[in-house]
Amino acid sequence: MRSSFLHVAVALAGLVALVLAAGCSPAKTAGSDKSAPSLLADGGYGGRVFDRFYKVRGARDFSPDSKKTPGKADGSGGPSKDGTARDGKGIVLTNDAGHAFRLKSYFGWDLKGTEGIYGADYKNKSYARAHNLLKDTRSAAQLKAWLKKGDDALPAYGDLMSDAQLDAAVGFIAAMRDGTIPRSDDIWSLSKGAGNYVLVEGGDAATGVKHYAQRCAKCHGDKGDRFKLHRKYSLGSLMRAKAYEGWFKVLAGHPGSKMKGQVPGGLSRKDASKFILDILAALCDRTRFPPASPDADVPDGDPRCAAYLK
Repeated sequence: MRSSFLHVAVALAGLVALVLAAGCSPAKTAGSDKSAPSLLADGGYGGRVFDRFYKVRGARDFSPDSKKTPGKADGSGGPSKDGTARDGKGIVLTNDAGHAFRLKSYFGWDLKGTEGIYGADYKNKSYARAHNLLKDTRSAAQLKAWLKKGDDALPAYGDLMSDAQLDAAVGFIAAMRDGTIPRSDDIWSLSKGAGNYVLVEGGDAATGVKHYAQRCAKCHGDKGDRFKLHRKYSLGSLMRAKAYEGWFKVLAGHPGSKMKGQVPGGLSRKDASKFILDILAALCDRTRFPPASPDADVPDGDPRCAAYLK
């Protein structure tokens, strides 16, 4: 069942554009085969759906009600046309907690729910679910049926996503669970210290600088400071503070922008993980990739970049 579903998902994914929009297309990596299949069959589309489904290609008209106005449904779209959702029993779910109905919010950037970075010992997100998707043994078809219907705490995504989006999200979850694509553990490990994570060993910052020049500089600038991210960070300072999120963006891209997944096609999970880690190691250099402002960067000795921090 799982195999047949994934074959269908791959076929559907062929309809999704794998080339970045003009102005953010990365330079061709030396020695890469432009025709090689993407690491993610859909170019990272499934990951972007997992991240923020209503900001990616093929999204329905949906905007979650604002968490700033609890008790007042002031969004648009969805089963009630007001930015709310309904759970598996048809009970209305609001966005008062701030999850915005994103799969990422419920399961975290590492897909581990409260066992991962969103758990009580780390980011302590109140809306995170006690469900680790990487340990879920259901078939892809069963996962899709679950997400489509929802349950007592999860939205019925069949009301919010198109069928193609559901296929893409499930394909992404299954690929990460089954070890086809990098996992967070390949890039960083959980830590109860400052920042709640630490980059793993084995990255090569010098190689990462080359990858950055080929895949990132055209949009973000040679120093990663062409524009601010989250209103205050340069790319370097953001990755030094939030690599638990940043690795995911390199892997799958950023919803609602021109950025698609930046990992070259044809790489194994091991080589793809090394590619991402090398870039993050390079961005730990505060001189080469300076902050947007001095007060928006990690201090000397910050543990998140580990030995890569300069």
